[in-house]
Amino acid sequence: MHEPMKPWMAVVGLLFVGCATIDDLSVESYRASGLSGATLSTQTISLFPMFGKGGNRTYLGPADQIFVDVLKRHRPDRTIMPPEETLRLIRERGLEATYQSVAKSYSAARVPEETPLKELGQALGTRYLLLTELEGVEVVEGATQVRLRSRLWDAEQGDILWEGIGEGRGYVVFIFPWTPSSIEKTVAVASRGLSRRLP
Repeated sequence: MHEPMKPWMAVVGLLFVGCATIDDLSVESYRASGLSGATLSTQTISLFPMFGKGGNRTYLGPADQIFVDVLKRHRPDRTIMPPEETLRLIRERGLEATYQSVAKSYSAARVPEETPLKELGQALGTRYLLLTELEGVEVVEGATQVRLRSRLWDAEQGDILWEGIGEGRGYVVFIFPWTPSSIEKTVAVASRGLSRRLP
């Protein structure tokens, strides 16, 4: 028979193991009038490979995979074309240069041109395109901070229908000091926050 754990043993355990705390700071920043989940439930949404600038590019591969996995798991009510399938169809239809022009110039701080997105949407046979940028991965005051921004485009109309920010801020609590949470776990929280806010 095991002896019950003494209080001091729990404190020592916390000191060495710690407790992960990751806050979900995600928000929906825009939704077009009349857009509802019913609008999207019968349509395929094509996911583009995640974009990123500068040092953020280092984390794009794992962040993109985590985002897609989380989106599929938490939004089984949506039909998603994964990034690798999106990219394969774009290449098959000879629009690699068009895609690269969008990828190189894409930034959440500016609005992409309508024409390339319309061409890509037609090539994919899907009306709705989800473009996501990894805006930031950094450690601030002992916490890992990850910020994603997604825009849902209506490729036929050339309009942004929805925009959301997925943000996670996390650390592992020790008695002293706090240490940043893993990038992977923080990306997962930011991705979950973003996917839950997608109409």
